[in-house]
Amino acid sequence: MPTFKVSSEIQEFVDRAFADEGFESDELVRMFQVRPYSPDYYLMQWAARELVWQAADGEAILHAQIGIDAYPCPMDCLGCSFASVNNRRPEDEYEMPLDEIIDYAKKYVEQGANTLTLMITEPYDREQYLEYICAVREAVGPELPIMANMGDFDEEFARRLYDASVHSMFHSVRMGEGQKYSKIPVERRFETMAAARSAGLKISGGIEGIGPEFDDEEIAQMMLRYQAFRPEQSFAGGLLKVPDTAGEDAVYYGKARMATYEAAYRFLGGLHQRYGGANCGWAEVGTNPRDHSSYTEIDGIITKTKISVPNLRECLEEDGYTVRFGPVDFWN
Repeated sequence: MPTFKVSSEIQEFVDRAFADEGFESDELVRMFQVRPYSPDYYLMQWAARELVWQAADGEAILHAQIGIDAYPCPMDCLGCSFASVNNRRPEDEYEMPLDEIIDYAKKYVEQGANTLTLMITEPYDREQYLEYICAVREAVGPELPIMANMGDFDEEFARRLYDASVHSMFHSVRMGEGQKYSKIPVERRFETMAAARSAGLKISGGIEGIGPEFDDEEIAQMMLRYQAFRPEQSFAGGLLKVPDTAGEDAVYYGKARMATYEAAYRFLGGLHQRYGGANCGWAEVGTNPRDHSSYTEIDGIITKTKISVPNLRECLEEDGYTVRFGPVDFWN
């Protein structure tokens, strides 16, 4: 019978994660290189899950998103269906009318969603976005948190969002940002996060595009920069393999290797990061960067995955999480 032992180093990293002590880039790299399915690997997976559980006291969060538009985006993120180089939608399907947005928002309220996210592309008119936020707020009442998912902005606009009762934002940063995978300078992404923090917005999002073309030191440095903002919710993931996009042929890590990056990133979040991948569900309607549909829940990826607020609630409760019905004030 073989004896299974974890290394003293990984045990130390686990202890430090629960103490929220932080890590250096070389320590993250050593975690990335843990052999999949080894005792160290399984300890990291357990600890990452336990961090999520303890940080949120066993509670999961149900986000509900409405994709408002699909205007061809000049930022050209290769794996995004909104990118000008990828967009296949007919022009008359670029934008959802306000009455439909409100109908979807009310349906999410009936389903007991915890938060509501309104997503727009970079070219979308921002004054109209603020007007629609106010209209949705009036329709759903004062309690349901509304989260912004949009392009980069400065502190002045961040304060306008806050004044319009949007007190959180979804904002991810991709590996290769501003180089191979998009036209967005990576510094602009972090400037937006700084603007959001200055205005009092909470942060949801993470690091995307992790893959073998980036060395581990680059990945570690990106994780450290993102976690310096101490996001309330965050994740680490690979590139999305979106059909009929310029990023469709990207090279990916297997699930086990990717899980080491995800666990190391969760260690970096410590107990201050309330939500991660394991205790978060995300329902979507309208446009979606992962397909070419104008209504993803009708003929897009959400149709195939059957992801909805009731479905996610059932799955998270089966995993043992508590899922509140209705608004969660944490995001207000």
